[in-house]
Amino acid sequence: MSWGIQPKGFIGHSIGEFAGAHLAGVFSLEDAIDSSSQQRKMMQELPHGSMLSVRLPAAEVEKKLMHHVPMLPLTYPALCVEVAGSIR
Repeated sequence: MSWGIQPKGFIGHSIGEFAGAHLAGVFSLEDAIDSSSQQRKMMQELPHGSMLSVRLPAAEVEKKLMHHVPMLPLTYPALCVEVAGSIR
């Protein structure tokens, strides 16, 4: 942007979501930092779990999952599915 390039939109993951929202004018810098900090605090309070990246189409992974293991939003439906959950 400092070079005069004006994006039409922003996309981000994790901390990048807050950076993108700030750059898009959704949050002030202070609000983006505060929101990110609050998210990190809340995540630390959650029970320990695991996340796994599986290089299979979502339909294939769903067939193999136990019912209590959630599937997260798809990154690339035909290539990669993220699966998360707590081991009991």
